[in-house]
Amino acid sequence: MSAFSHELNWSANFGKTIESAARAFPPLIPSMADDYRQVEELLLLGLDWNSYGAAPIAETAAKQAKTIVCRVAWSAAKRAREAHPYYIGPIPTGGVQLEWRGGDGREIRLEVRPDESLKAMFVGWENGHKTREYRDNISVLEVVPMIVDLAAGI
Repeated sequence: MSAFSHELNWSANFGKTIESAARAFPPLIPSMADDYRQVEELLLLGLDWNSYGAAPIAETAAKQAKTIVCRVAWSAAKRAREAHPYYIGPIPTGGVQLEWRGGDGREIRLEVRPDESLKAMFVGWENGHKTREYRDNISVLEVVPMIVDLAAGI
C-alpha cells in the first residue's frame, strides 16, 4: 500500500477511539499517537474551561487538527524527518492551536477554527527583527508543505 493510500485510509480511523487509532499507526511514525492524544484531551474541556467563558473545543476543530498532524507527519516521514507540533492547545472560541518551531527561530502557528477553517501566523527574522505574517483561510494543502520545510530547516 502506498503512503498516500495509507493516508487516505487513515481518515477512516477518526471515528475510532484513540487507542485503536494508535494501533493503526504505521511503525514509521509511532510517536504520532501522542500528538493525537493531546488533541483528544482537549475535547474533555467543558464550557468555561478558562473561567472567562470559553467555548468547549469543537469536534470539527479537533478532527481538522488531527488531519493536519497526520498530513504533516506523513509528509515529513517521506523525507525521513519528524515534524511534531511544539504546542497543541485550546482556543477560547472552541478551536485548536497547533504550533511548529524551526531551529532557526521561525514558527508556524495555526488556529484551527470550529468551522474547520485555518488562520496561520508565520514568525520569522529579517535584519535581526522578528517578523509576523498572518494568513486567513489558508488551506491544509498549502500549509502542510510549509510546516514540513520548517521542520526540515529549509
